[in-house]
Amino acid sequence: MDIAPMTPSDVEAVRAFRGRDRGARAFSWLFDSSNPERFADLYLLWEEGEVAAHLGVLRQRILVRRKSIDSVYLMELLVGEKWRKRGFAVELLNHVLRATDLMCLLGMTPPAYRLYKKLGYSEVGAFEPCFRVVDPTALVHEMLHRRGHSGISVPAPLRAAVSGAFRLGQRAFTQAQAVGARAGDVEVVCDRPSVTELDELWDRTHTSHRIVAHRSGAFVRWRFWECPVANYGEHYAYRRGRLTGYAFTKLVRTAAGVQMGVISDVYVARLDVESLGALIEAATVRLELDGAQFIKAAHSDPWARRTASSFGYFLPSRLSRSLSGLGPTMMLAGPAVTAVPDLSEMTNWWLTRGDSEQDLTDNPGVP
Repeated sequence: MDIAPMTPSDVEAVRAFRGRDRGARAFSWLFDSSNPERFADLYLLWEEGEVAAHLGVLRQRILVRRKSIDSVYLMELLVGEKWRKRGFAVELLNHVLRATDLMCLLGMTPPAYRLYKKLGYSEVGAFEPCFRVVDPTALVHEMLHRRGHSGISVPAPLRAAVSGAFRLGQRAFTQAQAVGARAGDVEVVCDRPSVTELDELWDRTHTSHRIVAHRSGAFVRWRFWECPVANYGEHYAYRRGRLTGYAFTKLVRTAAGVQMGVISDVYVARLDVESLGALIEAATVRLELDGAQFIKAAHSDPWARRTASSFGYFLPSRLSRSLSGLGPTMMLAGPAVTAVPDLSEMTNWWLTRGDSEQDLTDNPGVP
C-alpha cells in the first residue's frame, strides 16, 4: 500500500478508478497538478498496482482571530468496491491529517459520519442554508422527490393553499427581520475587477472577521472565473469607486427537474450591511430573472443572516434539512489548533461560506 498526491502520469489510472462519466471535467480542473495556482489535491492510495481509493481536499488558509491555520476541506472520499472494509479510508484520512493543521468537512452519509466520530472528529455545529421561495409548488415537488415520493401528484387546491401560506409566511418573516439593508451608497456591477483589486479588498477587510477562509484574487480567478464546470453570475459591490465585496451565483437543475438558484460565495467586511444587502439583492434579482424557482444561500454569522432575511430568505430547520442535500453537521479534526478561541463556534462566525466547496465534486462516498 502506498499513498501519494496525484501526478500528471496518474491521470489515466484515476480515470479508470472513477469511471469515465464521473465528473471528468471537474476532476481534471480540481486536481491538475500542472496548474501552479490550484487549490486542491487528490491523494491516491495504491494497492497491487492500481488505485484502490482516493481522497480529494481543498486547501485553504483559515484566519481565526488573526491566527493563520493551514487547513484542508475534505471533498471526496472514494474506496473501490473490491477494496472496502480494509481500512483504506482511515489510512487516507490519517495520512492527510498528519500533513495539515486542521481538517474540515460538512455533510456526509451516515456510515461516513460514524467513521469520522470513531476517528475522533469533533462536531462544531450545524451549518444550514436559508431559502428564498419563488415558486412554492416547485419547492413542494422538490421536497417530495428528495423524500422518495416523486410520483405523488399534489391536487390544485392544495398547491394553491401551499403557495398562499408560503407567500404570507415569507412576507411576514421578511418584514419582521428587515434591517434596512437597501439604504446606502453602494453600487453593484457585473464588470469584473482586477486581481489586484480583489487582493486589496482581502488585505483591507479580512481582519474584521473572527473566522474567515482565505479569498485572494488568485483563488477567485481559479474557483469562479476559470471554472470549467459552471457558469457563474458575477456581482461586485463598490462604494465611491472602491471594491467592497462580491457575490457569485449559479443556476442548477435538481434531480426533480426544479430550477434552483445558488448564491455560491459572498465576501464583504464584517458588519458591512450595505454592501452585503446590495449584493444579496442583486444576486436575487439575477437568479429570479434567470428562472430560479427557489434560491439557496448560506450565511452563518447572525448579522449576515439578518441581512439576508430582509430580502426574503428564511431558515425553517426542517425545510433546510430537506433541501440541503447533505447533512448540515460540520466536523473538524486538528489536535494542533484545538485551543484556538472561537473554533468550537466556527459555524456561528463564518461569512464566506456558500456552496463553493460542497459543489466542487460529488457527495462524499461511503468508505
